[in-house]
Amino acid sequence: AYEGLDFPTNLAISSIDFGTAHLYPTYWGETSDIVGWGTQWIINHYKVQNQLNKPVILEEFGVPSNQYSTYQTWLSTVVSSGLSGDLIWQAGSTLSGGQTPQDGFTIYPGDSTYGLLT
Repeated sequence: AYEGLDFPTNLAISSIDFGTAHLYPTYWGETSDIVGWGTQWIINHYKVQNQLNKPVILEEFGVPSNQYSTYQTWLSTVVSSGLSGDLIWQAGSTLSGGQTPQDGFTIYPGDSTYGLLT
């Protein structure tokens, strides 16, 4: 069951060419199995993609801790499920005045998670 917007119904609209999904389980109140919950979220969106024959992209995602292992699992699920793709939120930079803003999900060059996602 979907909470909030009805993703399958919205994606089925004939003038919609592709779908995007966000994934922030801790901010949505999920606490017990963040990785497993997110993995199933990805698989569920792939099923809708497959059913409607429209690409779906995991447009942005984030967790506040254990980013590397969580993202590694989720990215593997994107590939193995056949979801059309993923994008990161957000890649930071280090400028002469310091690092660009950190919203809790920003990854910076030199971080192992940055290497995983870029």
